Amino acid sequence: MAEKFEEIAVVVDQSSLGNGIYDLTLKTDKIAKAARAGQFVSVYSNDKSKLLPRPISLCGINRADDTIRLVYRVTGEGTGTEEFSKLVRGDKVRILGPLGNGFTVEPGKKAFLIGGGICCFGQLLNTIYQSAGMSGDEVKAATPCTIIIITAILTGIGVFDKIARHAGAGTIVPITGFANAVVSPALEFKHEGMVLGTAAQMFSIAGPVIVYGVGSSFIYGIIIYIFKLF
Repeated sequence: MAEKFEEIAVVVDQSSLGNGIYDLTLKTDKIAKAARAGQFVSVYSNDKSKLLPRPISLCGINRADDTIRLVYRVTGEGTGTEEFSKLVRGDKVRILGPLGNGFTVEPGKKAFLIGGGICCFGQLLNTIYQSAGMSGDEVKAATPCTIIIITAILTGIGVFDKIARHAGAGTIVPITGFANAVVSPALEFKHEGMVLGTAAQMFSIAGPVIVYGVGSSFIYGIIIYIFKLF
């Protein structure tokens, strides 16, 4: 397993790319040198009531300057990402990384074109749902769910794997990679039966995410409830 580091990073620069979208550059001690494409970092809030860090994918790595670039969306008022959007040059923030399975970038444009195309398709869905009169929260839920469903279907009929063989990381980095990781093991072990094969292996990757996510949320809710009693 690749080595990860917890350190205090310094804000080098931050700018707004659009409505609620921010571009953050951080100076690190070790993370930039160890990071690879496709990985992410966990960014901790300075608000002690927010127990869980926010995972944000690495958008850029500059090993010469020991900096990493994060592009993220503010997900709502009072959230960790809203706090991050107020960071200015010289501020410090605790981060953990690099996390996730990275990959080696090979010469070529296929990954960029297909990965960018998937993201453009997601933006198209976002616009369609907004035009249909959905609220902001409904659009945020409907867009990734639609992409996950489409990817799951394409994986099931064997099309997605063929695309991945040509695109490589272009299909891993977007949310399509998660959907493929859920469906692929389910298909691989279907010969062991619907329960012990398909159903069990479907959650070999998604299971820990769901368990720890729900469990952490429950514990966090209990702690907040106790604090509010006083």
